[in-house]
Amino acid sequence: SSPLGRSGGAGMTPRFKALSSGVLLAGALITSSGCGGGGGDGSGASPVVANSSNGGTSATIGQGGGNLSVSSGLISGTTATIPNGALKKNTLVTLAPGTTPTGNFTALGPAVELGPAGTTFSQLVTLLLPFNTGGQTVSPSQVAPAATVNGLTIVVFFRDPITGAVSEFAANTVTNTTVTVNVLRAGTYVVGTRSLPD
Repeated sequence: SSPLGRSGGAGMTPRFKALSSGVLLAGALITSSGCGGGGGDGSGASPVVANSSNGGTSATIGQGGGNLSVSSGLISGTTATIPNGALKKNTLVTLAPGTTPTGNFTALGPAVELGPAGTTFSQLVTLLLPFNTGGQTVSPSQVAPAATVNGLTIVVFFRDPITGAVSEFAANTVTNTTVTVNVLRAGTYVVGTRSLPD
């Protein structure tokens, strides 16, 4: 799938309607200590692994890459896999609950904020995002980007933290509870389906 997603293009502002909102939990970030990205720019360092069970997580990651995961709270089940070379210098990377973008879609899961805002990665970062179909079965499971629920295609929506623009990404894999997507930019991500026309 394309890491660039799909947006309204230059000079176009899609029409959106608010359907769901998330909650930003205060104090959700937990800083990982221990095996940091190494000295200087972090080149040659072992990948950083940061796990948190307190709603969100963060870790300083360098050129060696790393993995973040959250095991409880609003965004429980979220992971970010940052490959070697995705960052050129040591950067405090965060996963935290975010505010669901408003738009012509129905959110199926919590908004996840990948930070720091404004960061562009040099290699594709893989996000695993949780969602809830309300008991409906994804069909066909694991077949992205054609996986659907109630006949609607499951996609990932992205809000740029700098411009506020909302765009759409095709999922890589889809199960009944998670979606994976490859991204190049930090910002807010949420699993959802396009809303039917009014």
